[in-house]
Amino acid sequence: MHTYLHLNADDKARAREIDAEATRLGVSPFDRISPAAEGSSIGIAEIRAFIKRLTLAPVEGAYAAGIIVNAETLTQEAQQALLKTLEEPPEHAYIFLGAANDLQLIPTIISRCIIVSHAIHQSGIPDAEQAAITILINEILSASPGKKIHLVSSIGKTKEEIESWINNALLCLRSDLLRSGTPTGQAASAARKTRLIHRLFEAKKYLSGNVNPLLLLEHAVL
Repeated sequence: MHTYLHLNADDKARAREIDAEATRLGVSPFDRISPAAEGSSIGIAEIRAFIKRLTLAPVEGAYAAGIIVNAETLTQEAQQALLKTLEEPPEHAYIFLGAANDLQLIPTIISRCIIVSHAIHQSGIPDAEQAAITILINEILSASPGKKIHLVSSIGKTKEEIESWINNALLCLRSDLLRSGTPTGQAASAARKTRLIHRLFEAKKYLSGNVNPLLLLEHAVL
């Protein structure tokens, strides 16, 4: 599973985006776990209890989600305690962190997350749509072949739906590569995204022909 860091200055909008993603990924409301907070910060004791709960099997459904909407309130000690879990989340669990910005998060926290920024994007795609596409792309890139086919099936079936998604995915991938560059430890991820860009461009060439658009997209991501 993956760890996502949602950056959005509007804390209510940030919470809505995380909630929407958890729903899209099939996480029941009963399996969404957040740390208790005493006062204005989240300390190491709360994070240890949060991690322990996250390792338990989901109550309803196949997946759980650990959600910390205001990750900037984590103390330094709590952030350090969270690192290993962010690097290797339980197989059944997604982790969503949220913050207005990344200034109060230690660099090792940030490096372990897939960044989902809700600022104005170069792609011109609405924030919520870009966030959803970015998360789906990352899921596809790391999934097994069978899971890739399952994920692609959620995109659409018609030529218009597939073509629209490919165009938006290409814009999102380009924006992501421009924003993140290739920092140490992420070169492999950048290479996978670059290969996907080439395969999606190749798929676009054949969309005008008499082909099944969904099978064409499946071929591009496998």
